[in-house]
Parts: sequence; C-alpha cells; structure tokens
Amino acid sequence: MKYIGLDIGANYCAFACVDSFTSATETGFLRKPDHLPQILTPADHLAAEWTGGIARQWLETALRITPNTYIYHPAQLKADRKHVGEKLKNDFACARAIAKLLQQRETNPHQPKYLFVPYALVRESYALRKAIRNARVFDEEIQRILQIANFAKQALIDFDANRVLNALEESSRQAWRQAELLITANAEAERVYLAVKTRFPRAYKAALTLAAHLSPIERFPTANALVRYCGLMPKRYESGSISRPDHSKDGNLVARSALVQLAMSRMQGATFQRVKRGDPKRHYIALCAQAREIAVQLWHDAMHSVAPEDRRVLRADRAARRQERMQAVIALVSRGLSDAEIHRLTGIHASIISRWKREYPAFAEQYAEAKRQQASVGVSV
Repeated sequence: MKYIGLDIGANYCAFACVDSFTSATETGFLRKPDHLPQILTPADHLAAEWTGGIARQWLETALRITPNTYIYHPAQLKADRKHVGEKLKNDFACARAIAKLLQQRETNPHQPKYLFVPYALVRESYALRKAIRNARVFDEEIQRILQIANFAKQALIDFDANRVLNALEESSRQAWRQAELLITANAEAERVYLAVKTRFPRAYKAALTLAAHLSPIERFPTANALVRYCGLMPKRYESGSISRPDHSKDGNLVARSALVQLAMSRMQGATFQRVKRGDPKRHYIALCAQAREIAVQLWHDAMHSVAPEDRRVLRADRAARRQERMQAVIALVSRGLSDAEIHRLTGIHASIISRWKREYPAFAEQYAEAKRQQASVGVSV
C-alpha cells in the first residue's frame, strides 16, 4: 500500500509515493489523468490540493480506481511542509509533503481532522452548485439586458428585446425548477432549504442557493463556524494608531450574497436599527450584522430539524473529539511545548486553549498540573 500526494499543474502533475512499510519515497510526473493507473492501485491512498477544474479531472480518475481519494486543505501547505521536513518549495516537495501528511493521518492523533476531506463526499454537492450556477447565469443576463435598456431603448425595440427577455425568463424558470428538483431529492440539502423557507416564505432563489452551498449542515460544528464559512465574522483593521471595524472578504461569496439579500428584507428589524444607530455610514455594517444573525438562526433551525437521536449522536461525537484534542494538548504541554508549537502540530490556537480553561475546570486543572510538573523538571535540571 502506498500514500500518494499530487501537485497538479496546468501542463503536468507532480506526484510522490510513500511506501507504508519502508517509508521509501518515489517522485515523478504524469502528463494526463489517464496515466494514474501506472502508479495507483485500489489499496492506495491518494490526496491532492483542490485547484478547481484542473484537479477535478485527476480526482475523478483516482476515485474510479480507489475510494481512498482525498482533497487536501491548500491553506495549510506552507506550515505543514515544514512540519514534515520539506524545506524546499517546488512541485515535488509539495507532493512529498502531502503524501507524508496523508501517511500521518493514520498514525498521528494530533493531526487536525479537516486537513483531508474524502472526495466522494465533496462531489455530491457539485451537481447542486452547478444547477444553481446555471440558473444564476440566466438571471445575470436578464439584468444586463434591462440595464442596457435604460440607455438604448430604441435599439432594443428594433432588436425585439421583449422576445429575448421572455425566452431568458422562461429558461431561468426552468433552470431554477431543475435546481429545486435536485435539492428536494437530497435529504441534507432539503433540510437547509426548508429551514430558510420557514423564516422567509418568499425567498425562493436564496433558499435554493443556501441549500446547495451550506448542506450538509452537520459539517459546521457551531453557528460561528457557519458564520466564518460565509465570511460574515467581524474583524478589525489596525495599522499604527488606526483601529476601525472592518469586514472579511473570505468565505463563500455566493452564500454570503444570498444571506445579505435575506437581510435586506429585515432592515426594519431590531438588530439592523441597533447596529446602524441612525448613521447612514453604518448601513453596510448593520446589513452584515443582520445577515450574521440570519446565518445563526439558520444553523439552529436546520440542526433542530435533525432527529433527537441523531442530535445526541452528533453532540456526543463533538464532545469526544473535543476531549481527544484536550488530551493531546495536555500531553504536549507535559513535554514542554509552547502554545505556538502546539498550534503548529495540532492546529489548536492559544485562544481555544484559553476558552477551554475557562469553560472546563477539569481541563484547567490538568493543564496547570502539567505546567507545574514541567516547571519542576526544569528547575531540577
């Protein structure tokens, strides 16, 4: 059995194979996805960065050969490359880093679970998002023609714009209807769709868009995780003596725009008025705050629609994962590692450790005891 990492480029794909028994590493490159059977067998594990349409061809071919096909989180590659001893920055070094990290996935309990996502789970949402994207194309074209109509009315009359608009509107209705059929056939997406429609009965397109981009809702352990995914978590801009509120442009742009559209229907609500304070300059800040509140409500509504026994399983699973991470932190602290080193190894930030110490007294006692033991060892030495 081998662990294979891919660094996919436009013209070729660099690969690295790590043997599970000897840990020997083999590198090379492939020109086409059809060449993957030369290095891949059904028992192997393969992972690659997600680089859009280019990576999809390689991952689809790999999934037909082995079910152990994963997507690697690209934002972590720079730090993780150093963690596995790859100091160089080239295609083969990146492929070796991914292969070694994939091998550690089975042996290192401290590795964050989000580093590798099974590709089989991810591809289920492709059809939903593609249907939404196709429907949005017709709507954007209709808006473009209507904007042109304000400047060239006579030209559009000569061009018979009404006939074109009617055809586009009919195509748009059919595309949105096709998206609705796909979403209602998917149990996870339908749950999110019904949660939005319960609070916003007239929000047809926004509900379909959110259902396609946010399902399954269980992948967000908390409401704040969903807010961060949509790029609605507030932050501050600081430079020298300047410090002011700012907004993040990270996250899912389509989901964020759908939430902002829903927030526009609640501009008379208490949250919007409280944040705006009657100041026109705070209009967009208040709009983002209202969208953030809707995202939190959506998460709770969708999670509460899960059967009680399933909620208990999810809650127990999150508690078990949290307990496992706590024990990993205690073990690393007893070895004398700093918070920065713990973050590099496990992905657990110092702010999370501080919150655990506030909310879980048993963890705080174990953490303090590990610190005291390490300090006593240092003094004795």
